[in-house]
Amino acid sequence: MSDFPEHLFDNEIKEIHLQTIEDFGNIKKSLIHIAKEIENLKNQKSSKLSSSNWKKSLDASVKNYQNLIKKYQKSKASIDISTYGKWVNQRNQLLERLGKINIIQKESDLVDKKLKQTTCDLIRLRKELFESRSKFIDDVIGKNKYVRMELVQFGDVEQVEVKYRSILNIERNRFSEVVYEEENNQSILWDFINWEKEKKSESELKNLINAIKSNTLDIANGCSDRKVHGKFVKSLSNIKETNPTALDKLEAWWPEDMLRVKYSVNHKFHDLKKGSDGQKAAAILAFLLSYGNEPLIIDQPEDDLDNALIYNLVVEQIRQNINKRQYIIATHNPNIVVNGNSDLIHVLKFENAQVKIDKQNGLEDSNIRNEICNIMEGGKVAFKKRYRRIALQVE
Repeated sequence: MSDFPEHLFDNEIKEIHLQTIEDFGNIKKSLIHIAKEIENLKNQKSSKLSSSNWKKSLDASVKNYQNLIKKYQKSKASIDISTYGKWVNQRNQLLERLGKINIIQKESDLVDKKLKQTTCDLIRLRKELFESRSKFIDDVIGKNKYVRMELVQFGDVEQVEVKYRSILNIERNRFSEVVYEEENNQSILWDFINWEKEKKSESELKNLINAIKSNTLDIANGCSDRKVHGKFVKSLSNIKETNPTALDKLEAWWPEDMLRVKYSVNHKFHDLKKGSDGQKAAAILAFLLSYGNEPLIIDQPEDDLDNALIYNLVVEQIRQNINKRQYIIATHNPNIVVNGNSDLIHVLKFENAQVKIDKQNGLEDSNIRNEICNIMEGGKVAFKKRYRRIALQVE
């Protein structure tokens, strides 16, 4: 405002004029500063957009798209933006499906974890059952002089084939060459069923059982190296598709514990499987006479037993336990009646097609003693003759 006619106005007007010029100058400076800030904001925005993930993704998409165009141009294939859009949609759909699969995978992992825990619990419970059974046997039989019993965990082979077929719903005798044949040591169950004959350690039983399971599952999954009949493979594959719980049951299956019974001959113990009927009967009697406090009824325990076993096994154990429990015994053997310290004896007779009590009392009754001698020893004369020929000559 250099053209302002100062000479026409007094000092007041001049001051107003000068103040206005100063205020305009300040406003101009402010506007210049604001313009610079706006420019800075624009630059910052541009910089942030350039370094943003969105821009990087956009640039990558553009680059991928351009590379895809070049690739298809080289192969002389046609492509346009709509085709690319379809592919992007397909990719998004696949990513969505992958997300769902990841959720399912996590659920599957959780189920697997629970399955492993359940398997561990099952093994633990079977171990507790085994220990409880072993303790029971030890408490009942202990160091019995005539019979010994012990358990072998998972060692019972008697019902293995039946159980295996039942789980997989395989009919009896079907696929015998694959499931089990005594002459075929390549059949699935052969190693386990013959573990004792092959003198394998009890510690190997778990591995043998797991081998049965893994071999079966491999066949069902079509990845077995074993030479197996095609129909058996098809059968297991069908089970996997239509009844997968059967394979789960197989994985959870463990054979029963085996009871190993041994009998004494000349103070040496032998496997009861090789024993006579009398020795087997002796083992059962040893258990029955040792176990429990409730009354026990026995019918002719002398059957299949020789006189030595009758005295050493039956009579001795009756005498040891007579104060703990009541025995009711039907017998023709005088050793059991006399040496078993019978409290009450019933002499029976057969009359009018019925069995009746003829006499009853204790051994202190002379009539009872006479009946025992007559019925069981053939009379006093016969008894005295045997006594002279055996006992006196032995002396």
